[in-house]
Amino acid sequence: MFTVIAFDISDDRTRYRAVKLLRAYARRVQKSVFEAPSLAPNEFQRLRDALEELIDLRTDRVRYY
Repeated sequence: MFTVIAFDISDDRTRYRAVKLLRAYARRVQKSVFEAPSLAPNEFQRLRDALEELIDLRTDRVRYY
């Protein structure tokens, strides 16, 4: 499944950790946008769970397309 992940994370440390995590699954195409051309459904779920544990849901946003 082709997946695009875009984020807006306010804290520098959290943003660094999110980028490090995303690089394991996808390639960076812009500062806050990653593409994963062949992400399996179970990998997507693991990535989503891990990202949502990192971020502050009150101030940060992550979108998956």
